[in-house]
Amino acid sequence: MIGIYLIKSKIDSRKYIGSTIDFKKRKICHLKTLKKNKHHSIKLQRFYNKYGKDFLIFKFIEYCDFNKKDLIEREQFYINFYNSYKKGFNSKPFADNSLGVKLTKKAKMKISVANKGNKYCLGRILSDVTKNKMRKKAIGRKQSIRTINKRVKKNKGKKRSIEAIQKTIKKTQKLTYKQVQEIKNLLKIGIYQKDIAKMFNVCQRTICRINLNISYLENL
Repeated sequence: MIGIYLIKSKIDSRKYIGSTIDFKKRKICHLKTLKKNKHHSIKLQRFYNKYGKDFLIFKFIEYCDFNKKDLIEREQFYINFYNSYKKGFNSKPFADNSLGVKLTKKAKMKISVANKGNKYCLGRILSDVTKNKMRKKAIGRKQSIRTINKRVKKNKGKKRSIEAIQKTIKKTQKLTYKQVQEIKNLLKIGIYQKDIAKMFNVCQRTICRINLNISYLENL
């Protein structure tokens, strides 16, 4: 089936809008990437990790002729109609599927403006209300036993290359006083430790130690 589909939550009104030339295959693809924890929409991935696939509904909502332009336009219509970028699971405000459609300069500019500040909040000034919400949401957040066991199983018996070891050594190099303060500020507003580690090119253990005040004490 060629056309537009949605993935909606059974718990609330959040939705994901997409277009496809084969709905059944696209559904299988979504479920596979969600199961592997590699879905492109972090919002949908987090929902799946918390509630599982039984709380998601896949629904085909509109047939289309096999016309790339029409598919993009109809997908955009439903993204706007359901406001699925701000209030749903879509990771981008504009339709952009994998059918080889190239965006115009005007469309790219709109996406750029909409994404200013990026997901790590760099360059974005947050209000005190937003900071408090993020802080409360982050308090007591722990990885499930299932997630921990997956990580252990994945890394068990794995041999590291010299390049990987050198990369780890590079990541454990000392941070500056200014960088440590920036990390502490990001931790306070609830940014994930793994994301902060990527931003500063260090290992997650370093961020964890800074969070627990057992590292870089000489700079505090």
